[in-house]
Amino acid sequence: MTNNTDKSKRLGETLRDGENLFLSLVDRMLDAMAIIDWDGTILFINKAGANLLGLASAGDCIGLNAFEFVHPDFRTLIINDLQLIKNGRRGSLADYRIYRLRTRAGEDKWIEAIGAMVYFGEDTADLVTFRDITARKLMEDELRQHRNYLEKLVAERTAELQRVNEKLQRDITERKRVERALSESREKYREFVESLPQIVFETDEKGNFILVNHQAFEIFGYTQEDIQKGLNVFQMIAPEERERAKDRIEKLLSGEELHAGEYIGLRKDGSTISILVHPQPIISDYRVVGMRGVVADVTELRKTQEALRDSESKYRDLVENLNDAIYSADLQGLITYVSHPIESLIGYNPSEIIGRSFTEFIYSEDLPRIQMQFEKIISDIIEPSEYRMVTKSGETRWVRSSSRAVYSGDCVIGIQGVITDITERIHAQDVMRESEEKFRSLASTTDSMYLVDRDCRFLIMNEGYLSRFGIPLEMILGRSYGEFHSVEDTKKFTKKVLDVFKSGSSIQHEHKSERDSRHFIRTFSPVKDRAGITTIAVTVVSKDITERKQAEEALRKREEELVNKSRMLEDINTTLRVLLKQREEDKAELEQKVSANIKELVIPYIEMLRKNQPDNRTVECLSILDSNLKNVVSPFSQKLSSKYFGLTPKEIQVASLIKEGRTSKEIAEILNVTTSSVDFHRCNIRNKFGLKSKKVSLRSYLLSFS
Repeated sequence: MTNNTDKSKRLGETLRDGENLFLSLVDRMLDAMAIIDWDGTILFINKAGANLLGLASAGDCIGLNAFEFVHPDFRTLIINDLQLIKNGRRGSLADYRIYRLRTRAGEDKWIEAIGAMVYFGEDTADLVTFRDITARKLMEDELRQHRNYLEKLVAERTAELQRVNEKLQRDITERKRVERALSESREKYREFVESLPQIVFETDEKGNFILVNHQAFEIFGYTQEDIQKGLNVFQMIAPEERERAKDRIEKLLSGEELHAGEYIGLRKDGSTISILVHPQPIISDYRVVGMRGVVADVTELRKTQEALRDSESKYRDLVENLNDAIYSADLQGLITYVSHPIESLIGYNPSEIIGRSFTEFIYSEDLPRIQMQFEKIISDIIEPSEYRMVTKSGETRWVRSSSRAVYSGDCVIGIQGVITDITERIHAQDVMRESEEKFRSLASTTDSMYLVDRDCRFLIMNEGYLSRFGIPLEMILGRSYGEFHSVEDTKKFTKKVLDVFKSGSSIQHEHKSERDSRHFIRTFSPVKDRAGITTIAVTVVSKDITERKQAEEALRKREEELVNKSRMLEDINTTLRVLLKQREEDKAELEQKVSANIKELVIPYIEMLRKNQPDNRTVECLSILDSNLKNVVSPFSQKLSSKYFGLTPKEIQVASLIKEGRTSKEIAEILNVTTSSVDFHRCNIRNKFGLKSKKVSLRSYLLSFS
């Protein structure tokens, strides 16, 4: 009997440890868990679930219908999913669903949930694990809030187990039921651990893993075989974090209570992730024998936070570099933020403005209107406002503000907007109004005319310039030149405007429009204040000279054509002069040849015929022939052949016969001279032509003159 009593006692202690382990893990979960029957009645729920539903404790939830907390749009879906789980068609880790709940206080919350069919008592029920995805950052706070409640719950459960143990001592047969209950508890614990989306682990006091769920394998890449071979917790932490992790584990094992800690986790493949560890000591026989806990992969969360910080930094840099001032105010009109350009506008730096009411800086005459505008903005009515602000030195500056309401959820918590300095524009408009008739008269006779301030924002323009935009006037005034033109064109335009502001003198230049390629003469002229001293704006008058440019271009092309034609005619004239000169030279040469040939080759033979005592008819013919030849050569009588220059008439006769191929004997017979005379003439001819010492045929040389 004593042995049975001891066994029952040990079995009861084991059961209590198992139930304590199960309840401890459930109540330390990051996520909420509940057990509901198939009609939706809540049979069990942890503190996270009760808090998520808006109830004070888990006991308040028991017996309530879970459908009361489901948003009407999701009730049909969640009822259908409950039936699918009951029929065994849902319950795997891939079956996470997104639902919308409504707490007891009427606050809507989004949750991510998964259900699985379990045994509860003698019947089946739905084990639901769900998490609040609208407030992930509150996870750690919720865990700390649960701690006191869990201690109380553990104490109550311990007392209950003590009563069960006393009952076991009274009835040994109860031992088998307790053993079955313990086995079921362990199985529930195992199923519960495996169903969690986070890593659940247990280690010994040296940090060697004893138990991990499948999430550890999926996230870190290790296997069950690695656990069996011996895997230490430090192997899953980056080297640079191990010393810090070692210190925290030693504090935990020494009994010190620790909050969640974030580390750089090291995967099996060497890659790293960000992890958040919630450790708890494992106590056995009043001493710490290891630790257990939950590990969440927060890599994506940290990347999102880093991206958010980068975005905020870029936004802050953008705001601080704007020429306009950015501001925000709460519902009472107190300034909560203002950017640095406000100092150049009214002389106060941001620290002197933040915390004060915006009404302190509004000109008194404009204040009632701006207060009414503030109420409109809070009511989500967006209207730009123009008013005067009082500077630190007591002067007034005209500004234009564009503001809108700022929301937190569905509630307006303040306003934010942009303040632009329009003082120069207002002053310019005042000056223009004072000379309105003059401007209207000038504008009506000008192709394009417009007024810009120092920042090249349009203040006023005539119809001629407005027609080139094709949009209403109100969509242009107050906007900058650069919003309608290219960067390069804007850069040149801005330089001209600033030059006028600096010099106070007019500037004129020729400009080609990028919009339609038309040509203009643009004149930039200063607009002075009433005192005629300070330039407050610049008038730009554009005269369309496109037709003139086209006429000039046509004239230029015509001049080029005339120049080209003139050059061509000069070339032709030069060619003609060369040809005429050559013709005259050829004519002179021909005259010389004819004169020489007749005088030297024909007339001598006529004279020979006369000496041979011809008959009368022959004499008459020779006279006619001689007379006609003299008439032919009379224009050349004073000229000599250039090729035969220096030869005597007899030598010319001999040269002519040599050229015809006559021998010296034949020439002697024709000329009625001796052969030696012909040879003498041959020698003289060679000397005069420079052929004396050259082996050149005289006949060949004479033929070259042909």
